[in-house]
Amino acid sequence: MKKKNADGFWKRLLAWLEWWELGSLENSFFPRGFRLQRIRRTSARRGYSNSSTRRLASIGVFILASALTGPLAAQEIASDQRWIEQLDGGLVFPEGGSAVKNYNSGYGWDLGVGYRLSRDFSLMMTLGYYDCDQVVLGGAAGEWIYMPLLATARFSFGEGSVRPYVMFGFGAAFNNYSLTVNTPGVGPQKLTRDEPDLLLSPGLGVRFIVAGDMALFFQGRVDINFANQTIAGGPPADNPTLFIPVQCGISFFAR
Repeated sequence: MKKKNADGFWKRLLAWLEWWELGSLENSFFPRGFRLQRIRRTSARRGYSNSSTRRLASIGVFILASALTGPLAAQEIASDQRWIEQLDGGLVFPEGGSAVKNYNSGYGWDLGVGYRLSRDFSLMMTLGYYDCDQVVLGGAAGEWIYMPLLATARFSFGEGSVRPYVMFGFGAAFNNYSLTVNTPGVGPQKLTRDEPDLLLSPGLGVRFIVAGDMALFFQGRVDINFANQTIAGGPPADNPTLFIPVQCGISFFAR
């Protein structure tokens, strides 16, 4: 029964990805013997926008539907499955006076590895990439890119296949941010700054166990980015700058 339920989950995942034309995923992200064929993108023929927001929303809807409908393959991650491999993606929202005024919401992802010290407590190391474009449109406009490198402690609650959790991350953000400003008598100028800065990242989420070695999750966090954000000639800066990533993802567990 456990194998049948797990096979059914992957068949639903394949069907969903084919419907939404998400491209190709490599064999390394799926169980041995399972491989997605390359999916040709036919957005123009089907008449819908090939937007990253729609794709991320479709993944989120699929994960929620899969986690909340039908029997799950397992109620607990096996106790000897200590190592964690994790992938997530989603949207990121800048907050604060200056950031929300100058930058749009964007997108991002994280890759991570970790270790379960107990059933409820785990430690993770993650590296991510987040990108928010400047509100002004055009080829000369700027963007804020930051790459978070975080050590994160996560504690989950309850029993069964649905497990809420809290987390706290500590590390560095490698910032690259640019801004196009209009200077009187000069015209548009693109101002740029690169710097590493302290990053704190509290958050919470919920995990859905779908097999003895696999789980899906939704989470949100607050990235407290202590970027100097001082660009000569630029607008007043926030200190710190806040970003709110909202993510869905998948975790694999191994001995």
